[in-house]
Amino acid sequence: MIPPSHTIGVLGVALDKEGVLLVRTRYGAGRWQLPGGFVQPGEPLVNALRRELGEELSVDARIGSLVGLYLRLWDSNLVLVFHVSGDFSDLHVDPVEIRDASWFPHDALPAKCSPRTRRMVADAFSDRPPILVTFNSPSHRGAPTPIC
Repeated sequence: MIPPSHTIGVLGVALDKEGVLLVRTRYGAGRWQLPGGFVQPGEPLVNALRRELGEELSVDARIGSLVGLYLRLWDSNLVLVFHVSGDFSDLHVDPVEIRDASWFPHDALPAKCSPRTRRMVADAFSDRPPILVTFNSPSHRGAPTPIC
């Protein structure tokens, strides 16, 4: 059998009066992004997101509706983004994984934020049904396709 050549991740969009919660990890480019992580083999998506938010932020989150599916073509990474809720008022970040966590107005995200994260946040604030968005390169803004 050929091992899978893709990765699957889950991210959560937490919203409050301050805007949207973003984190900066200690690995990668240090960009602000939605919290979450990779799905382990055989792990249900909702459990993976709940686990990641618990590990990274010490939050017992409730997983809500699907925002969309986001595919990076250059590295075969598929991410499913969900609305999440819970008590995000007293965050305790995992210092091994997370450098910072902060709230930002959804229409004034920090400069060091990828086009993909900007797209995910904009989609979370829209009234449209979930969509599939493909990204051809790290600087690509995404090409949306309706799921149904």
